[in-house]
Amino acid sequence: MTLPFISWLFPQTIIGGDWPFFWQKNINEFLSYTYAWDASLNSGLGKSNLEILWLNTYLGYGGHFLSNILHIPWNLAEKILFFWPIILFLILSPYVLSGLFTKRRLFRLLSSVVYLANTYTFMIASGGQVGILLSYAVAPLSLYYFIRLVRDSYSHRGIHTAIQFGLILSLQILFEPRMFIITLVSFVLFALLHIVVHPLTKKSFIQFFKMLLLNLLISVGLVLFLHSFWILPVIASLATKSSFTSLSTITTADYFSFTRFENAFSLLHANWPENIFGKTYFMRFQFLLVPLTGFSSLLFLKRSKLNNNPLSTTVILFSGALIILGSFLAKGTNDPLGAVYQFLITYVPGFVAFRDASKFFLLVSIGYSLLLPASLLLIAEKSFIKKLKQALLYIVLFFIVAWFFLHIPAWKGEIEGTFKQRTVPSEYTELYSEITGDEGFYRTLWVPRISRFAPSTNQHPAVSLTSLISPYDTDSLPSFFEDTESEKYLQTLGIRYVILPSDPYGELFLDDREFSQDMFDQTKSVLDQTSYLTFVKSINNLSIYSVEDPWDKVMVGTNNIFNHVAYSPISPSEYSVNLSTEDGDYVLLFNEHYDPNWKLIDSHGNAVGSVETERGMNSFPVSKEMTGTYRIYYSLQDWVNRGHRISIATVAGLGIYWLLRLRRKHDYDRS
Repeated sequence: MTLPFISWLFPQTIIGGDWPFFWQKNINEFLSYTYAWDASLNSGLGKSNLEILWLNTYLGYGGHFLSNILHIPWNLAEKILFFWPIILFLILSPYVLSGLFTKRRLFRLLSSVVYLANTYTFMIASGGQVGILLSYAVAPLSLYYFIRLVRDSYSHRGIHTAIQFGLILSLQILFEPRMFIITLVSFVLFALLHIVVHPLTKKSFIQFFKMLLLNLLISVGLVLFLHSFWILPVIASLATKSSFTSLSTITTADYFSFTRFENAFSLLHANWPENIFGKTYFMRFQFLLVPLTGFSSLLFLKRSKLNNNPLSTTVILFSGALIILGSFLAKGTNDPLGAVYQFLITYVPGFVAFRDASKFFLLVSIGYSLLLPASLLLIAEKSFIKKLKQALLYIVLFFIVAWFFLHIPAWKGEIEGTFKQRTVPSEYTELYSEITGDEGFYRTLWVPRISRFAPSTNQHPAVSLTSLISPYDTDSLPSFFEDTESEKYLQTLGIRYVILPSDPYGELFLDDREFSQDMFDQTKSVLDQTSYLTFVKSINNLSIYSVEDPWDKVMVGTNNIFNHVAYSPISPSEYSVNLSTEDGDYVLLFNEHYDPNWKLIDSHGNAVGSVETERGMNSFPVSKEMTGTYRIYYSLQDWVNRGHRISIATVAGLGIYWLLRLRRKHDYDRS
């Protein structure tokens, strides 16, 4: 037997799922992840960082502060920054939220148990999706403050609650905005249900609505100001449509719709317990105990003492509605009424971000974290139960035992990912030392894809072959390397080494979700037979090949004849380059993935826009009059800088507000 989260408490570095592994060089570069351009973290060819700037900013500043200023080892710093707050919020948030309908700590702890230890939580936790998990963990706290805001709006107050609500929302959005949008569904549902269950006179409703709207404007304004550092550049990027990749809508949604309605309604993740992408299981009918227990509360509510508390009644009805709505959305395009989700994906702007419908399990989890304890509390109120000594304790113990057996794979250690302790293979440690010891810029190409242990820094980014061949399969591998243009292509991209990774944990060479030695051997055979690849060495099962004369990040020339030029990186979003007099017009090649927001700027601020090359990189036309020092600059960085100033000013304003509030409270207490 084991505890699922126990590995998060040990000093070893967490390795598994989507959680990236950081070498010391990456840790030293943490601040570079806060810029508008991502040079190496998520793409070896460079890409806009706006798709995940919120979380990367948290990682960049938080990681830099803990590891590079306080000098806390990363194996401990990663837990302080991510994993321990996850556990804390998973316990604290539902505990606070459940206090809306009961003050009994035992039942509030049950709410935490349901939210912390269900199949969806286990799957995203073991999968290393820390941004989603952090936002998921904060979601009940966001809902709690929204309900408080609704309550305070009845009494024509709530400005302080509005500020608290804005801060909690800002925290949730910092981790994952999509989970906030899903939480927003719960806000709307609660507000509508509360108005229906507890109607007001027209005059009272208008007063309530005005106060609620004012409070919400304060909260939303606070969120916008705090998140200006990424909201402003995202808005600015819409003019060029450069920041976000297009997605096939309905086809993509169908591909990610693994969950059936009965699974979601029973709080059963479709990939439970192995958490292998695309591998789903039949319905486990023992999980029907979850909805049967939860919705039994509706049978007992009418004659319950809880019915005397209007807020408790609303919360229970709201929880049931939230579960039904969340289950319907979490099933995606599957029946029943799968066309509804297809319609949302196709016609609702931005809804394609929810192509993975399983994120709507958030609503189901919140619903059951409220409904299950409420049901047990209502059962405990029945007269024949009250006659039993320590009846509450027996009910709680029975529920915990039943919950334990429902999730027995978690306690038997069958869930791996971040829950399983792993070590770094020695061959990658040796490779890291060799690559980071090299001077100058170059890239490494990993075949077929990057290993989680691949050294990838701003100076030596790692590129997956799967990002160059789309769609990738084993049949396309020989044709790529046999192509007469492939050597020139790799040189142009700055590829110096082609690496066949070792796969000790069976993540790269998969056939029917299992490690395939044949696939590994076939890949190695193709690389061995490629004439322009020179075998360098093998380190255990990892093989290294070299490519002659890779291009630098910045080159100048014309007619496909390019030479090196003096340049220096200032940040991922800015480079300085020295241009000298040439015999005629020429081209400056900037070897990062094309984005129209890259500019070549002189000392007077005059800018030349980027032109996309045949290989999908950036180039700038240069005339012979253009000499001296120029900047290659990603222009959206200006909006990031402006946003940072607004965000910092907002934090300073909040600090002043809180100091004044504490001083006022102190003066009041003294009087």
